[in-house]
Amino acid sequence: MGHSVTVVTSNYYFPFPNYNQTVKPILGQRKRPLGKRRERGISTIRLKSAFQLPGGFTAWLSDLQPTLMKLEPDVVFANGVFQPLALQIALLKKKLGFQLIYDSHASSFNTDLQASFLKKTYMKIFKVIAVPFIKSSANDFTAVGESEKQTMLTELGLPPKKVKLIHLGADTDVFYPDQKSRQLVRQKLGVTNDQVLFVHAGKITENKDLHILIPAFAEVSRSKPELKMLIIGSGPTKYIKLLKKLAKNNDCDRAITWLPPLPHHQLAKHYRAADIGVWPGDLSNTIQECMACATSVVIARKISESQDTSHLSTSRGVFTYQRYSIISLSKTLSKLVLPKTKLKYLGAEAQKIIDRGFSWQQIAKHHLSLVQDE
Repeated sequence: MGHSVTVVTSNYYFPFPNYNQTVKPILGQRKRPLGKRRERGISTIRLKSAFQLPGGFTAWLSDLQPTLMKLEPDVVFANGVFQPLALQIALLKKKLGFQLIYDSHASSFNTDLQASFLKKTYMKIFKVIAVPFIKSSANDFTAVGESEKQTMLTELGLPPKKVKLIHLGADTDVFYPDQKSRQLVRQKLGVTNDQVLFVHAGKITENKDLHILIPAFAEVSRSKPELKMLIIGSGPTKYIKLLKKLAKNNDCDRAITWLPPLPHHQLAKHYRAADIGVWPGDLSNTIQECMACATSVVIARKISESQDTSHLSTSRGVFTYQRYSIISLSKTLSKLVLPKTKLKYLGAEAQKIIDRGFSWQQIAKHHLSLVQDE
């Protein structure tokens, strides 16, 4: 789009839960080398994490001011609004004069800001010291979902019109349909053209509800034994053992192939090979990546009291079920055991909504519109 972009971040990856078992196989060690380099084709500067909050969250960056003075940014998009880093960038905005737009991924289902005495105390202090600076410095706020938006409104005391909703999306330069790739992976997996292949990918943790998916898949497989399931990812050993035992007890273990986490270009190939993606629990950004490969998906109708999936379920290639209900999920899966021509149509419909509103290009345009409106 003709803009110069640099990512300034810490020398640590985000402290994902069960990091060593879930994302280390893909990302490697959490601690990263300091300095400037290109990461995934993007100019990236990693600064030393001056100190971290409990849980490993970077609270303050060393040398952030001289780094930004050298870059002379017109706009800073700051990720996260409930940590001291948000205050650090707000203070620098007053000195350096760039436009400042915050975004947040924190919501009631993934970030309980009142979960303990320590967190409650932190938030009381944060609201008194940091929030006034953040609110007065921000040109705009964005949230990746309705639940995230509501958390910002509640905790920061913002008016609804101040927080723009911009959902996460997919890199359509990596995730796109490809028939040749589809056939090669299906052959490698031993899946015939006539068989229906379900796929699930991501961190294998309890909030993703695979303990609901496996018995639901088993129920459908009893009358349709030709069905196959592909599960990609890693997670806590105890939970994965439970899932594999669940599959064996339900006589569907032979129909399920387990693969470790895959790099994006390999993950895209496996999404193309599948007919239907299934994410029965908490949402994951990789749902949009699967849809971008022209594969229809099944997701929960409502994730929690504060989060639904209406931003995706308007597509004819997206199907919903009642969360936590094995019966509801098995019925939905059963309805999707369809002729390949119908599945291809549904996959194309899923891809359409990504191309129109959830590709990285479209999401970049949404963010840039906030700047252009200033």
